[in-house]
Amino acid sequence: MIILILAFILGLIFIYNKSIHLKNLILEAESGVDVQLKRRYDLVPNLVKTVSTYCDHEAKTFEEVARLRTQTMNQKTLKEKESFENQFEHGLCTILGLKESHPNLKADVAFLKIQKELSLIEDDLQYARRYYNGVVRKFNSFINLFPVCLLKKLFALTDKPFFQLDGEHEKLVPNVKDFL
Repeated sequence: MIILILAFILGLIFIYNKSIHLKNLILEAESGVDVQLKRRYDLVPNLVKTVSTYCDHEAKTFEEVARLRTQTMNQKTLKEKESFENQFEHGLCTILGLKESHPNLKADVAFLKIQKELSLIEDDLQYARRYYNGVVRKFNSFINLFPVCLLKKLFALTDKPFFQLDGEHEKLVPNVKDFL
């Protein structure tokens, strides 16, 4: 009898510790996505400034991207950022697409450097999002498997949301690498 009680207590301890470990991995992954988003947001003013010297008549586009950048940065949770990310990425790709209508911009060293750096950041952001979603999948699977699912309320375990962008919008947004 004592062995069964001890096994039960050790099982509870294992489940609790494993859930805390996975929650911490989710926080780490969310932080990784935030770091990559911040890198992108920090690069945008330089991109806008470089492009705007060639494209004064597209000022409305630049203002919209700057507004979306600020709004997205001010969101607190990853879920809140998702809705603004779709619009922000579309505006960013619009700016990158301006090089086709401004031949001198294609050769601008600063623009090419920023474009290359942005491409690297986008790759890193994609990896960070994948890592986040992988950890969320692992956590959600763990807490929904038997016998852990029976203890969800006891340990206040709830499914975590995946980082998802609007699928229709993603189809419309060209890959940054296409502009290099």
